[in-house]
Amino acid sequence: MTELTNEHGVAALRWFLEHRQDFGVNERELARLSGAESEFALDAWLTGKEPVPTRVAQRLGLLLGVYRGLVEITPDGNKQMAFEWFQRSTNLFPEFPHLSIRDYLLQNPSEAVLEAVNRSIKGLVR
Repeated sequence: MTELTNEHGVAALRWFLEHRQDFGVNERELARLSGAESEFALDAWLTGKEPVPTRVAQRLGLLLGVYRGLVEITPDGNKQMAFEWFQRSTNLFPEFPHLSIRDYLLQNPSEAVLEAVNRSIKGLVR
């Protein structure tokens, strides 16, 4: 496995910031999902004032895995549908009925939950 660097973390963070509206999250919620103390930490990492902690880069990688998995299970790899499935409740995940992936992760922002959501999505990939 490739060792995660600060550059990996910054690149992932930039990608999420560029797509946060697609995911239906604001900077504060992105900070929560990434394990940051606040949105000020995001700015410090992006400006190079502080390096992105490895644990944050790992969490961002897990979030990217959620998105990639959703793209894989949508018809024809529909990226827009993947964003919608992230934000809306579906009947695909019995572990969190009546909640969107977004809401479930915001209520339970631990790395273990991110890993469990990834496993659930990968279990749907054919």
